[in-house]
Order: sequence, then structure tokens, then C-alpha cells
Amino acid sequence: MKRAKSVRGMSLVEVAAAAVVVAVSLLGTTAAIVSGAALTSKTRYARAAARAGAAILEDVRATDFADVQTHFAGKRFTIDDDETGAGSGYADVTVRQVDNGSTTFQVYEVTVFVHFPALTDREIGPVVTWVCNRVDGSALGGSTPLPGANAGANAGAAPNGAGAATDPNAGGTR
Repeated sequence: MKRAKSVRGMSLVEVAAAAVVVAVSLLGTTAAIVSGAALTSKTRYARAAARAGAAILEDVRATDFADVQTHFAGKRFTIDDDETGAGSGYADVTVRQVDNGSTTFQVYEVTVFVHFPALTDREIGPVVTWVCNRVDGSALGGSTPLPGANAGANAGAAPNGAGAATDPNAGGTR
């Protein structure tokens, strides 16, 4: 009489296939965790860079137009960002005069590049603004006052005459 075969477990091939599936799954999970950690780090640096660049540009806007070149052109500022844990870095500032077609008003483009050596000295930015020496509320291209501007008022400009714009004729920053 023949004996029936008993099933006692998995074959060696089945065990090897299961081990390969588990290994591939673990490698994929590990890669996702490492990638997520790197992205979190880059986000922390980008947030710190944006904050540092904005702070420098606020200082530019708070400075009298006549002093912008002297105080900011070609300067390097140290950044210590303990709040986000980004650590130390630096910001390089360039100031260049923009040809705006006006003989009355001058416009400077101020650019800030932020660097964090922990990111293999990769620069983050640029953060850019424009400042103008107009204080009478008129447009750069002509003598038409801005809507709602009183004669001699600082409409569209900061109290010290420095204003920010996405272009020399508009408001806002980029």
C-alpha cells in the first residue's frame, strides 16, 4: 500500500523567493526614509534662506536710497539660524543700477544669494527686490501721479524713499 505524502512546510525555493520579496520591500522603505530626511533638510535650509534673504531686503528697504550702494553692494552677511536648525551660512548681496529710461529717478536691483556650507556650499536664491529714489508718488516713465496720491506724498514708497517692486513701475516683491 502506498503512503500519502505529508505536507511539512515550504520548499527552499519558496523560502528564497519570500526572502527576496522582503529584502526588496525593506530596501524600498529605507530609500524612501533617506529621501524624506534629505528633503526635510533641504526644506529647512530653504526656509532659513528665505527668512535671511527677506530680513536683508527689509534692511535694504529701511535704508535711505543714497546709502543703499554703500551699505549693501558687494557685502557678505553672516547668517546664524538657530530657529530652524539650519546652522551658519552667509548671504552675498549685489546692487546694480537699472536703466529705467528716466533722467529723474534711479532704480537699483538688489539681489541676495544665500549659502549654507552644510549643503555643500550650494547657494539658495536669489531673492530680489528693486528700490527707487522716487518720493513724489509719480510713475517712473512720466509725471502721472499714482491713484490716491497727494502732491508731495510718499505714495507707493517706504517712508524713507525706498520702495520695493517686481519691476520699477509696480508694487510687491519677488
